[in-house]
Amino acid sequence: YSKEERLKLAHQYLEEHGAMRVADYMELTGLSRTKATLELKEFRQDASSGISFVGRGSAQVYVKASEENFPSEQ
Repeated sequence: YSKEERLKLAHQYLEEHGAMRVADYMELTGLSRTKATLELKEFRQDASSGISFVGRGSAQVYVKASEENFPSEQ
């Protein structure tokens, strides 16, 4: 899969499940843990990807970005 295809897969997964762990993304894409973790980190840092995260450390899960996750600046 290309990076764009993996992002689409991630969005489809989040639509269906609501949250995604690194292990879920690994299974979905076939990436190693390291590559999956780095790619999800890239996605969450890019607001246009539509992916955010909640939690800390090993309890971190990825979710669809929303107004709640990224309140608009006033």
